[in-house]
Amino acid sequence: MSSPVKLSKAQAQDLAVVISRMQKGADQVEKNILAAEYHLGVDTERDGKKQTLLHQRENADILSEAEGLLKNLFMDVDKAKRLQHPQANEIEKDVKNLHDRWVKDCSIYRDLYSQVKALDPKQKIDWGPLLDDKMRQLKSDAYGPNLPDVEKQIAEHNILHQEIEAYKDQLEPSTTTSKEQYAALKDKYDKLCELSQQRRAHLARCTSACRAAGRS
Repeated sequence: MSSPVKLSKAQAQDLAVVISRMQKGADQVEKNILAAEYHLGVDTERDGKKQTLLHQRENADILSEAEGLLKNLFMDVDKAKRLQHPQANEIEKDVKNLHDRWVKDCSIYRDLYSQVKALDPKQKIDWGPLLDDKMRQLKSDAYGPNLPDVEKQIAEHNILHQEIEAYKDQLEPSTTTSKEQYAALKDKYDKLCELSQQRRAHLARCTSACRAAGRS
């Protein structure tokens, strides 16, 4: 078993700042999620009674703020792992759990506030443009040029990658218009996942290259 790397005073101070910032960020995300879940519950009940929904704008703002905080948290998780914080893996699990709850709330938000309510209970999803948009985003995202840029890009990609992974459970034959369309979309989704994995690997190589350049 490898011995832990001894941190310099500056690194130890940096780690302390990162952990403190993560705690505050995680607490705020938790508050945002609880607030969103409460207001979504209120509007879900009102929707069932055919009453006007009251909290769409408020929920949009809350969930948007949580998204930005989650990006920063994923970036700080990478820093904590790099500085070999002993609980970095547990912290990462906590952040991923928060992200999963956020994704669930966003899904409830989309279903609740969609302007057009489908008559078919098995709602058809316009998968083609959705997957194309994610594909364009992956192909246009930059790399580097320096370590702080790469760290931010990794944090942003973690969010995008988990969104893409969430589509796996949602892309079902019942959400498409035909078996042929489902097969074509499934193939497109598989290519999207492959491209996302490639970007993740490329970002990891960029991180290593930036660190090596910093040590030289």
